[in-house]
Amino acid sequence: MKKTILYSTIIFGFFAFASCSTSKQNTGTKLQEKIIHISGTVSELESGKDGYMAMIKTDNNENYKATISIINLQKSGSTYKTLKIGDNISVSGPTWHDADGNKYIKVEKLD
Repeated sequence: MKKTILYSTIIFGFFAFASCSTSKQNTGTKLQEKIIHISGTVSELESGKDGYMAMIKTDNNENYKATISIINLQKSGSTYKTLKIGDNISVSGPTWHDADGNKYIKVEKLD
């Protein structure tokens, strides 16, 4: 009887664990493995939960949506700064783009 309960518990646990796991859907974004460094001017700001999103326009007229997060900067040893529209900044981090061609960067270093 004890073995039956033990086996039932193991099987139930396995199915419970397997049913909770999810597979990632393709969201239309393409993550690049390389870290990029860009410099430009802040043209838009959007407040977030633990930071903000800044639109950075480079000298080459490229626009990047930069995620500037307190947590991401602390993890990489960089200092969080509050920016204003018109500030010139340099950022580094992994980049990706979506199906519409928008470019994104997760800021890990902010200068």
